[in-house]
Amino acid sequence: MVGNLALPTPFVKQLAKLRTVPSDAERLAGSLDAARRRRLAPCAVETPFPFDCGCGTIASQKKPRRMLMIPIRDINPTRRFPVATVLIIVLNVIVFVFEFLLPYDALEAAVNTWGLVPDRLVSLEPLAFVTILTSMFLHSGPAHLLGNMLYLWIFGDNIEAAMGSLRFVLFYLLCGLGAALGQTLVSLRSIVPMVGASGAISGILGSYLVLYPRAEVETLVFLGYFVRFIRLPTVAVLGSWILVQLFSGVLSLGMHATGGVAWFAHVGGFVAGILLIGLFRRPRWWE
Repeated sequence: MVGNLALPTPFVKQLAKLRTVPSDAERLAGSLDAARRRRLAPCAVETPFPFDCGCGTIASQKKPRRMLMIPIRDINPTRRFPVATVLIIVLNVIVFVFEFLLPYDALEAAVNTWGLVPDRLVSLEPLAFVTILTSMFLHSGPAHLLGNMLYLWIFGDNIEAAMGSLRFVLFYLLCGLGAALGQTLVSLRSIVPMVGASGAISGILGSYLVLYPRAEVETLVFLGYFVRFIRLPTVAVLGSWILVQLFSGVLSLGMHATGGVAWFAHVGGFVAGILLIGLFRRPRWWE
């Protein structure tokens, strides 16, 4: 899943190219999608797409996944505006714009400084503990950012409504901590920076599965030439999602790669969300 990565960081090159050729729709749509087609492994990214990760690759993958399921919205309205969810999304977008505008050398340095590097965390470097937080707000390309924010927007409002905005922010950060620990445990000496919000968002998904297993999720399904909107229960959408993370993570163990999807960050965040939701949820009347 993750491994040593010689600098300069390949994904930084991809992001830098976006600034020089803004008219190229393919690059603008997802620099790391293009990297995947060239079989590059840019860095350890966290991305929530359950059946086609879209924002990173394991070096040994030869064929793209042919099935893609993208949740569009949940049929589970709330009475409260999700202030904290929206603020987290806005903050992620602002940070990405800042990344986008940085000169190449500064961007490379920022990723390697503020991305979470397991080896530094295991070595108890003081700055490494700060990167548990900062890495949650760094993204490796537009597709990476949009995919993460889509999942946060769909599922975050209900979890925020169930616990209140301040508790939600703390819950989100703790799930991000669980994600960081999950990935670090399986890649103790990796020096590849891990970036992305979906470790924390995975905690949102885990808690959503606990609270609303029968809520319907409108999902866009691509299966070969078959494209259709289907309403599926949460247990099917998120249950299949975590199974894919576990299966892919187990397959990646022991695999030498210079980057890819941080599967165990998803698993760690998901488990953290399940374990913590009982502590953070307020009485049902609050919703």
